[in-house]
Amino acid sequence: MRAAAGPRSILIDDTRESATIDFVTASLLHLGYTVMEAEAVRPVQIDGREALQFDLKGKWKNGLNVGGLVTALVHDEDLKLALFLAPDLHYVDASVPEVTAIMASIDLPD
Repeated sequence: MRAAAGPRSILIDDTRESATIDFVTASLLHLGYTVMEAEAVRPVQIDGREALQFDLKGKWKNGLNVGGLVTALVHDEDLKLALFLAPDLHYVDASVPEVTAIMASIDLPD
C-alpha cells in the first residue's frame, strides 16, 4: 500500500495514516458492521519500528455495540495489522490493557 507524495501525518513507511484507517474501517463494514469509526489515533513503536495505533467503536448488524484496538505497520513492504474487537458492554475496557501489552510485544522477523 503506497501513498502519493505530499503532506503526511503519522506515517507507516509510505502509507498515509488516513489510508490505513480507511482500509481497516471499510473492511469491517464490508464484513457486516453497520458503523465503524476510528478514534484516538496515535503513533507507537512495535519491535523498534514506527507503527500506528487507534481505537475502534462500531456496531454489528444486530445492534451490538463493539469496541477495539488496531495496531498497523508496514514490514517487508506488507501492511501488518493486529486487530482486537469485543462487545462494548464490559469486555473492551477490561481487556484493552492486556491487548495493548500483547500488541506492544509483537516480534517481527528480521
